[in-house]
Amino acid sequence: MTEPLQNYGLDSITGTQLAVALEKSLALEVRPRWLIEYPTVEALSRKLEEMRSHA
Repeated sequence: MTEPLQNYGLDSITGTQLAVALEKSLALEVRPRWLIEYPTVEALSRKLEEMRSHA
């Protein structure tokens, strides 16, 4: 959970695909740059939870 997403093979294309999939499943706007700004599953999860609480 604390290992960088890039260690799992995340690149710009898969990052965009992941952002789109998260948007669809969570009904939230997910910006691909968040995958850089919040580079671990744990950090990204916290950001998404923050966004859900403001939605």
